Amino acid sequence: MTTRADRKGSAKVAPVSETAYEIERKFDASAGSVFRALTEPELIKRWWGYEDSEWLDCQADLREGGYWRNSLRGDGYVVSFHGRYREIQRPHRLVHTEVYEGAPGGGPDVDEPLTLITTELVEDGGVTTLRAHVECYAPEVMQAVFDSGMESGLQVSYDRLEEVLAGA
Repeated sequence: MTTRADRKGSAKVAPVSETAYEIERKFDASAGSVFRALTEPELIKRWWGYEDSEWLDCQADLREGGYWRNSLRGDGYVVSFHGRYREIQRPHRLVHTEVYEGAPGGGPDVDEPLTLITTELVEDGGVTTLRAHVECYAPEVMQAVFDSGMESGLQVSYDRLEEVLAGA
């Protein structure tokens, strides 16, 4: 049996085309709990990014067409993302756009071009599998995301999310 401790660093990130990649990670929590942690600012601030990062902005207007933004500062960097929710099917599906403000063509006032992220949460026996399909608008954007250290940051964030879900 896989335990929470065994899941540390277990997110799988795999390119599926020159503009898309997929993420998969299991969490020992209900789909409803994972959905809340992905969409509620007071929970997002507890897991997204590195523990020693300073939050600059965290917004989530959770409705179709609603705006979201996450921005934090760490030692020598600022990382910011924003977008709009396109589809919300609590607690199993969330579709939203994303602008990585550090990517080519990105910025805090940019609404286009966009990356589209479709997240599915499938619960089985108290374990929820998160599967996200990320479609970038250009190959150089996907490359910028990978060059940014996204995968190592994602592992840290998802490990922190597991702790939040466990009530730690």
